[in-house]
Amino acid sequence: MTKGALRLICLLGSVTLAWSGTLHAASTADGLVRSLQADNYECPTDEQAAQIEEHLSYNSLPRSKLFYLQVRKAQYLACGGKLEEASELLEQMLNEPPPNEGSENLAYALYLAGIVTSGSHSQERCDYYRAAEQEALRVDSQSILLGAQLELTSTCDIDEQHIDKSLAKLYALLERYSAAEDQAVRSDIFNNIGNLYALIGQHELAGDQYIKSYQMSQGVYQGETLLMPLFNAINAYLHSGRLEQANQALSELIKQNSQVNTALSNAWVQQAQAGYAFYQGNQQLLKDSLARWAVFLPDLSHPDMDTIYRRMQAEACLVDLDLRCLRDYIALEVPQRPYQLSEDLAYLRLLVNSYHVLGQSDAAYAVFKRYDQVSQRLFETQQSSSKILGVAQMLSDIVALESSLEQIKKKEAVATMRLVAALSVVAALLGLLAWLFYRRRRVERQRDQHTGLLTGGAAMDKLKGFTRPSVLRVHAISLIEIDGLDGINLSHGPGSIEKVLRQVADKLRQACRVGDVIGRMGSQEFLVCLNDIDEIRAKEHMEGLISSLIQSAFETASGQTVNLQVRYSLMILDEALDDVVALYQGLVQAMAQEKRMQGAQPVLT
Repeated sequence: MTKGALRLICLLGSVTLAWSGTLHAASTADGLVRSLQADNYECPTDEQAAQIEEHLSYNSLPRSKLFYLQVRKAQYLACGGKLEEASELLEQMLNEPPPNEGSENLAYALYLAGIVTSGSHSQERCDYYRAAEQEALRVDSQSILLGAQLELTSTCDIDEQHIDKSLAKLYALLERYSAAEDQAVRSDIFNNIGNLYALIGQHELAGDQYIKSYQMSQGVYQGETLLMPLFNAINAYLHSGRLEQANQALSELIKQNSQVNTALSNAWVQQAQAGYAFYQGNQQLLKDSLARWAVFLPDLSHPDMDTIYRRMQAEACLVDLDLRCLRDYIALEVPQRPYQLSEDLAYLRLLVNSYHVLGQSDAAYAVFKRYDQVSQRLFETQQSSSKILGVAQMLSDIVALESSLEQIKKKEAVATMRLVAALSVVAALLGLLAWLFYRRRRVERQRDQHTGLLTGGAAMDKLKGFTRPSVLRVHAISLIEIDGLDGINLSHGPGSIEKVLRQVADKLRQACRVGDVIGRMGSQEFLVCLNDIDEIRAKEHMEGLISSLIQSAFETASGQTVNLQVRYSLMILDEALDDVVALYQGLVQAMAQEKRMQGAQPVLT
């Protein structure tokens, strides 16, 4: 389950189901549905869940009613931490033809399927969110559309080179939902901003956002939905080394859980206490928390939590030098989670130290190399997003692990190991510095010096990487030509053309999404590609952009404003962009045809 997903499980709004059955079971089911719809922002109660289960046993229910109750059963399972059962039920439902109706039930089922899918299946999870977004658009369900787009923005559609765009989109949503009645939505957005910060390793910033989400949740959420951002904040603060803030959040979690007291919320409390004990170095508290945590796990089916529990248990064994426990952990975990594919630094660090204690120096060194690779990649991600607060701790971990490895190898070849380790670190650092310098120079060469947009060649290279769009979605490519710039410098002063072009570039950037491509192809030509988008929305989006350019007054160097004439050609594709040169030539030819026809409408190809 993604962080903060429980609060978004509750996005299902009221639905109206057309049904005119007259059986007694149907009448009773109507009352149950009305009861569920009255509390549509909360997970079903245990009593409601029992009634749902009873009515699902009836063969007389219409398909639409049956589907609705199955969705709410899956929601109940997910709210209780039984993610695997919820996933199996949803997979079974979605493998069958959905009811032919205009409600938002299918959209929510797809969205819920994304939430309960484990983080180890990220592509499948993101596919569910995209399908939910598409269905929500079809049935005009704004709540589910927002939920799907939040998850896509903070977990799926992320460009590491432009992480700031994802953040900007989320902060723009905060401005959009600023009314008092939008408090729940703002809480969800803050939670997703925290998820995004955590994704790039900025755990301290993530923790602050989770706390804001929790504060906004007061009075609008209850139960596990209220506690989730608090739980996330504790984990984030622990990762960033802010133990005092983590302890304060933990005290608040324990206090609030006294009013919730479910298997899932109790498991969160014990997991948070175990994490706090681990980072504090309190071995006895860690063991006690693990023992209490284990009591609640049989009532849940939470694969990600199970993985963390096994890791924390192995950390306790490592301190006790329990070699049998460590061997059992490695034998169970490594086949399921090969270290060569893992991005989890805590897991890799545990394996290095475990192999060290077990005397398996070659295995320890092999895992350390993977740890070093992942650490440097995360470091580069933080550098590219201008956020390097977590780098010092990361490098400290690398140095500590390297020291441990040197002690292992000392028994075999002390002098050789020190030399190899030193040369490896120096080479890695020199390589990293060289790579950062090369990347900076490369980025500068890819940017147009007047507008800051991609150059023509860089834009074409970006398009080559676009794969086939998702089902029922397209790539929309447009060539935009600006007229009316000739003579502006003479009439309005030197530098006017450059100033106007920068304003045009700003409008193009503001109108595009994360993952879209914008480039300057010529002195007055711009290329815009809307990536993986609904066809109707793409055309409306492009028409709105062109209208904005035409209607805008652009300021010149003299302070006066000018209006521009705009021509554009648009190409819609439902396949991968294999031959981008031919596509560009097609857009140029379409533009030339428009000029010959002297028409005001765009040419569609």
